[in-house]
Amino acid sequence: IEDFANCLYEFVEIERFHQASLNREDMIFWAETDDRKSITSLALLSQPLEVGKSLVELLFTKKKGILFISNSLTVQDSFQYVKTQLGLNEFPVIEKKFTTSVSEENRPNLYILEDMPEIKDTNEEEYTELVASSIISLAESIKGRVLILFTSHEMLKNTYFLIKESGALEDHLLLAQGISSGSVHRLSRQFNRFSKALLLGSYTFWEGADIDRELLSAVIMVRLPFTSPNNPIHRGKNRLIKNRNGNSFYEHSLPAAVIRFK
Repeated sequence: IEDFANCLYEFVEIERFHQASLNREDMIFWAETDDRKSITSLALLSQPLEVGKSLVELLFTKKKGILFISNSLTVQDSFQYVKTQLGLNEFPVIEKKFTTSVSEENRPNLYILEDMPEIKDTNEEEYTELVASSIISLAESIKGRVLILFTSHEMLKNTYFLIKESGALEDHLLLAQGISSGSVHRLSRQFNRFSKALLLGSYTFWEGADIDRELLSAVIMVRLPFTSPNNPIHRGKNRLIKNRNGNSFYEHSLPAAVIRFK
């Protein structure tokens, strides 16, 4: 009887979730599971596609003034994308831009590899092998702490195992988000402790992590940070923009990638 009661309870919860997801253009619902674990790891998730209305009700109208400050709030010298995302278009916003205080000699340099093929012109396995080979060469040259950012967890995982199996960087600590045990915070702490280390990370690290920048030798971006088209939230936002006859690439995909790159 107890098992039957639990089964009925689960059906009620599924029905509730189903009803909540009907006719909700402003919400995205999806399921996630870890293929390394049993089906019990399945999680049902939901998230609003636009947070502007909630921020207006819960924050903006309750404060006398709010200061948003960051080194990555503009796209093509405009604050419009961030204002739209935060629901600030109807509010009197004072916009200010300031020049950086970092001296010319202390600014980071940006290098682009010219011998990497277009990913659309090669299969992913071959491309991943080239990525792993390039990372090994760069790490051997840099001899320090290198943060490597991926937009695909599958490519991150495959690159990690290729580097590990090559045996070329045995004197480096090799860490990978989602593979090495521990939270993002723990991985960051381990990374900071070793003088020669590689940390392969995905979206969490694109958006900032507890890494000592003074100790960081280099950052490698494997691909430009466009969100995967299979990401449920990204797909939901693009669908919402298209339903309003907008251009999802220029209104969302491109500015989001620019902000993440900055």
